[in-house]
Amino acid sequence: VQGLREDWYRNPRLMSVAECTEVTRLRSLQSMPTEPVLLEKPRDWYARFWNLDYFKRDCGHDYWFCRPQFPAFDGDEAAIDKVALHVSIGEYVEFARTLQRMDRKCDQEKGLAFPRLTLDGYAPFFGVMRKFFDECWTKLGPEGLPDVTPRLAQVFAHAFSLQDPMETLSRFYKVTLAATGSITRLHVEVAGAHTWFNQIEGRRAFFLFPPSESRKLYEETGGPMQETSGFATSISGVDILAPSAKRHPLFAEAKCQVAVLYLGQTLVIPSGWWWYSVSLDPSVTLWHQFWTEENKLRFPEVAWEYFNYQKMTPEFWTALPQKIEALRESMAEAE
Repeated sequence: VQGLREDWYRNPRLMSVAECTEVTRLRSLQSMPTEPVLLEKPRDWYARFWNLDYFKRDCGHDYWFCRPQFPAFDGDEAAIDKVALHVSIGEYVEFARTLQRMDRKCDQEKGLAFPRLTLDGYAPFFGVMRKFFDECWTKLGPEGLPDVTPRLAQVFAHAFSLQDPMETLSRFYKVTLAATGSITRLHVEVAGAHTWFNQIEGRRAFFLFPPSESRKLYEETGGPMQETSGFATSISGVDILAPSAKRHPLFAEAKCQVAVLYLGQTLVIPSGWWWYSVSLDPSVTLWHQFWTEENKLRFPEVAWEYFNYQKMTPEFWTALPQKIEALRESMAEAE
């Protein structure tokens, strides 16, 4: 990561693949893109004040999970991959700043002394920042996206007898707090979701692979998990920064796109695309899972993650697959 941080100031590339091109840059959107796009910083965007200082001051006593590898995967076997620490937001901010002082260059020899942990999937609008959500949610993302998630949240809330559709919607706006060198593993977003990422502080590098490259990424599939901080059902075991030619020879033939997200910029990733990220500085990223008319029938699958916040009965989890399928059929009939 040390070399990457220095090189990506000038020329962001991934040398371990056959082709690596930069993500297309745009100033605005008129429709849902079919490939990732990087949107330039708008003037006075709403989330610009939600930096690390803000989260320490206003959310410092809130608790969430940090882990060395996000998202979780039910096929993880190594003990380190299963580690999840329950920490306060204030504690994590101090951790990230301590790492920056003591090991800013991500020295491999200091890996045990200064482990990289990321606090991801944090949903502050479902908790301590709930009071802001109703007034600001329409101002958080880029304009021009045909996002039908608000309507789907209402349908979901009705199907599961939830009282507040806006609270349901708030669950799909999340925050990543990350120390320098923290990674998000190579995976595909659950429930067929599109995703956008807005960078509030620091820099974060993203590597993106189209769905057609899945065979070269050695896709591993798993099932839903009762994991509060988030899980993936499709991941790749390839270490894209140091791939094994013996275990993953086809990866060298893969084609990818790269984007380094700076302050205020937004990256939009369409459904089905693989992505991996590295935080190049202590950083804050606001992100939103969303659905359009094209992928909305995958939306009911989010129930597996949504209800991890509540202590549901074993009977509820047993019946959930049937409820998800019933909701999907109901949505299809409504078309």
